[in-house]
Amino acid sequence: MYLLARIEETAFSTWIRESGWGFFTSLTLHSLALALVVGINLATNFRLLGVAKGIPIRLMGRFLPLMWFALVVVVISGTALLIAYPAKALTNILFYLKISAIIAALMITRHFSRTLFNEAVTGEVAVDYRVKTLAAIALILWISSIGAGRFLAYTNSILLASSFY
Repeated sequence: MYLLARIEETAFSTWIRESGWGFFTSLTLHSLALALVVGINLATNFRLLGVAKGIPIRLMGRFLPLMWFALVVVVISGTALLIAYPAKALTNILFYLKISAIIAALMITRHFSRTLFNEAVTGEVAVDYRVKTLAAIALILWISSIGAGRFLAYTNSILLASSFY
């Protein structure tokens, strides 16, 4: 808890937390970039499950560079939000659920990018039950991460660790 209090007392943490501009900008960037990351993944996984069959699966891979760029923005803005209120997130089990779900979902996305969306793959990709199962799991993971992230704002038991010192 002492380490969290020390982080909260840094000038950067204080600035993000107390300036409307710093927190608002971080939160807005986080939300917009997250919409791209999750949206691209949801569209891809729904396509793998058979929605919009007219769109070739291999073409879904064209969105991945944008998704990876948006993920960098999510990580940077999320880190800024975490630094603003480290105790709020790091003492809440939902934060760890959120991060675990995101990592697992991104591992599935990476697997798909290497196997299904690879430029070396020619023609239409066959989607078997394993691919559909992974796509369904990824959908559940993305929805879980969004839900956990949303509830983080309302389920914290500690807002600032520095209030204990």
